[in-house]
Amino acid sequence: MQQRIRPILCAVVAAAVLALLGVSATAPVPPPKPIPVTLSLPPPVAAPLPAATPVEPVTPPAPPEPAPLPEVTLKVVPEHSIPEEAGGTAHDRNVSPEVAFGASRVPLPSAPKQFSGSGKVTGPAALEIGKVPVQLFGVKEPPSHERCGLGAGADCATAAQRALATHLKPGAQIFCHVPSPKPGIVVAFAICLDADGVDLGGWLVSEGLALADTGQSYDYAGAESIARGQKRGLWGFR
Repeated sequence: MQQRIRPILCAVVAAAVLALLGVSATAPVPPPKPIPVTLSLPPPVAAPLPAATPVEPVTPPAPPEPAPLPEVTLKVVPEHSIPEEAGGTAHDRNVSPEVAFGASRVPLPSAPKQFSGSGKVTGPAALEIGKVPVQLFGVKEPPSHERCGLGAGADCATAAQRALATHLKPGAQIFCHVPSPKPGIVVAFAICLDADGVDLGGWLVSEGLALADTGQSYDYAGAESIARGQKRGLWGFR
């Protein structure tokens, strides 16, 4: 009897164990709860910079000293000297006195500032008073191609010289004044008046027989305007 009950009990115990195992095997297992972990890290420490190395200034090398130049002795020769020949001197040479002894300075004669005398006509606007050649101041002689009339001898240069000679009486006294005298100037650029006080340069310009030289003076610009307006002399043929 006991031998029959023992297998049954073993079977029941085994079934109970299996049942228990089956229940525990099929039951869900809850996931594990996370465990909070707090880490305390030390603050970062900056690495020390390397110490700066001082830079020494670079001194450029000194340039080499130039080699000394050789000394040369030059022969001093006087300026404008004439070399001497063997057996003679410069005075024996066939040269002029100006070359041998130097040119002499001869002062040129100058025209006086004021002068007078009987004169003669030597050009369309030129005179000779005594021994002084005179060019009328502030006046330009008419160009040779300008016409002041018809026929032969009607060119303005010839007409002006003829009219000036007719205007001045033979042996008449002429009074001249040089506005800006210059030393060494033989020809006098002068303002000349006849015995009646007529300005000869202004008279030629007013008759259309000469032009006003504004490079020297503006005194005769008005007379030239009148001659141009009245078509006198060369203005009648322009």
